[in-house]
Amino acid sequence: LGLGGHVSVFAGNNAVYEYYDLAERLRQAAGVVSATPVIEAQALVTTDAQASGAQIKGITRESLLETSIIPEKLVAGSLVGFSGESIVVGERMAERLGLRVGDTLTLISPR
Repeated sequence: LGLGGHVSVFAGNNAVYEYYDLAERLRQAAGVVSATPVIEAQALVTTDAQASGAQIKGITRESLLETSIIPEKLVAGSLVGFSGESIVVGERMAERLGLRVGDTLTLISPR
């Protein structure tokens, strides 16, 4: 989906709670164009007829709308009206699960 940046900052086995502050500090560094907090996790994605493992990347709505590569790469649908119950699914996963805009899916996470 275009969320793999040039540099990633991880906290090892610990959670990063002050990620907005950390992102802001990173934005101030020389040469940094943008810094976006991303939550990553593995999950099982299920539809009525299919299931598949997935790498989930979560960002805020604001970050999604500010990230130019996502709107440029949309194959179907729109980010207009994108809200808390909405998700963006990669093209290959949508094809694998037979998903279309407006379909329902379930994410099952081990954590």
